[in-house]
Amino acid sequence: MILTTEALVLRTLKYSESSLIATLFTRDHGKISVLAKGARRKSRPFSAAIEAMNHVRAVIYHKPQRELQLLTQCDLVGRYPAVAEDLTRMAVGMAAVEILHLATEHDEPHPEVFDLAIDLFKTLQNATQRYPNALYAYEVRLLGLLGFKPSLQQCVSCHGGLDTSGPAGRTLRLTANGVLCGNCGESSETGLLLSRASCAALASFQNVGGIASALRIVLSPEMSRELHNALQHLVQVHLTGMRQLKSEQIFSRIQS
Repeated sequence: MILTTEALVLRTLKYSESSLIATLFTRDHGKISVLAKGARRKSRPFSAAIEAMNHVRAVIYHKPQRELQLLTQCDLVGRYPAVAEDLTRMAVGMAAVEILHLATEHDEPHPEVFDLAIDLFKTLQNATQRYPNALYAYEVRLLGLLGFKPSLQQCVSCHGGLDTSGPAGRTLRLTANGVLCGNCGESSETGLLLSRASCAALASFQNVGGIASALRIVLSPEMSRELHNALQHLVQVHLTGMRQLKSEQIFSRIQS
C-alpha cells in the first residue's frame, strides 16, 4: 500500500553510512517509523527534508505487518529556522516532539493532534516573547485530545466551584484528574499544591482559541514555575509513563 500524507518529523537515527530511520507523526495514519534509504547522502532529493521538527509530505510504502516502513519520497512543506536557531524556542519544540513520540502509538491516527503540533511550531516560528506559554497550551490541550483532560473549573471531589470553596487564601491541589478545592485538598496528600492564580492561568491555556493566543497570557515567574511543575506532573502521569523528558534534561544543563 502506498501512503501519501503530511507528517511531522519527530526524530531520526543513523541506520548505516547512507541511510536513516525516522519517526514520523503523520496526519492521516498516526506515528510511523520509516527507513529512508540514502537519506544521509546530500545528493538524495529528500535528504534535507528529514530533520526533526520539519513539516513534510511523505510517500511511504506501507505493509501492515512490518514495523519499519519504506520512505520513497519526502518533500518539505514547512521548516522553522527560528526554532532551530534559538535555544529557548528549540527547547520548547524538542519537548513537544518528544512528548508526542512518547504519548502516541504506531498507526493510530490523531489528525487533531497533528494540527495542534503544527500550530505550535508555526507559533514558535513567529513569536517574539513568552515561548514557554506555547508549550503550556500545547501540553494541556494535548492531554485533552488524548482523553486525559484535567478538570480545572470545579473540584474533582465535591464538584464545587474553585473560587468559592474554602478561605480565599487556601491553596488548591492538582491531582492526575484535575484540581481539588481548598477544602477537599486540605485532607489529601496526593498531587501538587497550586495557587488559584496559576489554576486560572492553566484553565486559560486549556480553553485558548489557538496556541498563538496563549502568548498573550502574562505570568509571573512564580506562576510560570508552578505551571511548569504542574504540567510536567500531568504529562508524566498520563503521557510518558512517568519518564522525564530527555530534551528537558539536556536543555536545563545547556541553559544553566
